Amino acid sequence: MAELDRTGSGWGTRWAERENKRRRRAYEDAVEAWCLRGIRLLRLRAAAEELPAEPAADLPVDLTHDEVVLAVQPDAELVDVEDGHADLPTPELAVIPVQRTRRTPRLPNGVRVTDAGTAVVTDRRVILFGREGDREWTYLELSGLAHHPAAPITLLHTFDGGPVAGLRVPLDAAARFRLRLTMAYADFIGQRRVVLARLDEAVAANRRSRPPAPVVVTAEHAPARARLAHPAIIAAAVALIALPAYAMTADSAGPEGPRGALDGGTPITRGTGPGTETPPSAAPTTGPSVPSTAPSQAADPDVTSGAPGPRTADPEASQPIPVPGLIDPAPGPTGSPGMPSPTPADRCGAPANPYGYNYCGGTLVHEPAPDVCRWFTCVEGFWQGRGYLTVCEDGRLGMVGGPSGRCPERAGRKEPVYVYQPAS
Repeated sequence: MAELDRTGSGWGTRWAERENKRRRRAYEDAVEAWCLRGIRLLRLRAAAEELPAEPAADLPVDLTHDEVVLAVQPDAELVDVEDGHADLPTPELAVIPVQRTRRTPRLPNGVRVTDAGTAVVTDRRVILFGREGDREWTYLELSGLAHHPAAPITLLHTFDGGPVAGLRVPLDAAARFRLRLTMAYADFIGQRRVVLARLDEAVAANRRSRPPAPVVVTAEHAPARARLAHPAIIAAAVALIALPAYAMTADSAGPEGPRGALDGGTPITRGTGPGTETPPSAAPTTGPSVPSTAPSQAADPDVTSGAPGPRTADPEASQPIPVPGLIDPAPGPTGSPGMPSPTPADRCGAPANPYGYNYCGGTLVHEPAPDVCRWFTCVEGFWQGRGYLTVCEDGRLGMVGGPSGRCPERAGRKEPVYVYQPAS
């Protein structure tokens, strides 16, 4: 029979199954995001071929001869840029989609909102009908458009070198508004083919960037910490961790109480004076006499006779002995004093950890340990989660609520994670 994982325990095989399942889930999520980006780019490319005109009957704008309205965007905001901010995008003829995240895009540094209203894009200019007044930019005076990659903001640069201003629109409307404005400006300056070529490049680049399939791992790739899944090794690790503390306690205190520099209320003097006949083990006391053969009368190390005395407590003796293949114990969760208690062997499939986290039962974990992701595989954005710990169907750890840090909706059934409670 072939040796299983070099230990006969199967711990490496179990780890490989969990890790391959986790990698597969991550790969599927990446492919899904890649497909959605490709669909958006294809839609932009198709929409760039033709820009239908918008009705202008209800707009408070006087159109010039043959001027065509291409976009009407309500809930637009006027933004002004303060001087000295070089981290903002530079003008270019490109339609840059906004990077979508779970968080609401914030205003970049140095950008502030000064007005709000309705933005109108025509084939000759862009106008904001704001509450504080109207603002207009003709394409003839614009030197370029700069779309911010992380916020739905388009900055309008002018030839006169004045303060830079721009427009912020709702996130869901940013792609359409950017396309209409960019194509209208490109048509005006005769650079439509440049924008279409860049869109074609973006579509081709996305097709080439398909996420690679995950590498399949085997039991030989299992890290050393995966061995903690074996109950016998857990018991040995617990014994090694508890042994230094027990040994220190046993040496520093006997059956009659702790030892010290006082014995029976009389301090033991350093050395013996001339003519002194009493050995250190039979020093006179004011209390009842104690036989010299009593184990509690061992010589103090400070006595000049040089007889060995009890070993004093080493402040570092309580530290756990390093064990090959084990991760150094980490500090416990907030509010739990002392070193984490050893993990019981029965965890119902949960990875080995020093905090007693398990899938069997106990108390829900509302405040996870700071290094919980060293012992478990956590979902992306784990620390933005809220509520209590849950385990996803793919084995990753998440929280039950919050803007992020939760198990993906497509990850299947979720179960709570518990912590063992010490017996009272």
